Amino acid sequence: MQLNPAAFGEAVFVSRPEFSFGEKTKSKVEQLTVGAAYGAAWRGVGEVNVSLQKSRYRREVETPTLRLPTSRAAPWLYSIATAIDVMPRFKLYGGAARGLEESDIAPENAINRNEAPPAIVTRQIDGGIQWNLSSHMAVVAGLFRITKPYYGLDRVSHFRKLGMVEHRGVELSLSGSPFSGVSVVAGAVLLDATLMGAEVDNGLIGQRPVGTSGRILIANVDYRPLTFPALSFDIGVQEQGPQFGDIDNIVRIPGRTIIDIGTRYRFKLGSNPVVFRLQLANALNNFGWDSVSSNAFRYSAPRKLAGQLIVDF
Repeated sequence: MQLNPAAFGEAVFVSRPEFSFGEKTKSKVEQLTVGAAYGAAWRGVGEVNVSLQKSRYRREVETPTLRLPTSRAAPWLYSIATAIDVMPRFKLYGGAARGLEESDIAPENAINRNEAPPAIVTRQIDGGIQWNLSSHMAVVAGLFRITKPYYGLDRVSHFRKLGMVEHRGVELSLSGSPFSGVSVVAGAVLLDATLMGAEVDNGLIGQRPVGTSGRILIANVDYRPLTFPALSFDIGVQEQGPQFGDIDNIVRIPGRTIIDIGTRYRFKLGSNPVVFRLQLANALNNFGWDSVSSNAFRYSAPRKLAGQLIVDF
């Protein structure tokens, strides 16, 4: 269906199209990993964990018209993690890892759409602290650095490797029960994502990856009245910072905050446990955009009221 040009941000109403679906695109992934791991812990001192793996990865994508090139990888993977008990409630931790991550296939607006790039080999180092404020509350704060290949759309909409991306940042989390009947889970990630390689050096693409926010804040609180524990109320808040929507780093998508409100009621139907869940998602009906790929966007889901009845048999 051909749509006429329209002003960005203004609604254009069109008649309902007639869809005729053909054969589906098939994707098949096979992965075999063998390895060995060793772990040791010393009470009051700390622990160490080491692993070594060999992985074989294969991915095939077949469209109704052709079979696309097969993606293969067979890397050696490793990880090492340590934790030191500095005090009874205070730990230092650190680690390094080489992992295998499945890459997204080429998006719909790519000239090589549905093509599967090779699996991505990632490298990560991190370290931080774990502090148990009490027997019911814990704080974790850490630094991390992750490097991996970066795949995206180039100027002719070909989905391919454009260089390397480095993620450096801080992660914080708070979890536990500060008061009887109240549970809290909160976290924050402050991220500095930078692209590297010939494409950046030659000015063909910007220094920031598409669709990566530099700030993500999440908090969820659940309250269950002590006098009526079958009922609980919860609220979740998520804030996402700005992100770039194109490889030139010209289009900037504003950040947004989403609030979800819900309740649960637990009871029994005969001898079967039942939970009724009611949630108002995006309660403030906050509109926003997310980047799917360079110059391709999707809008956030509007306010929605949903109910669920879950029965265990």
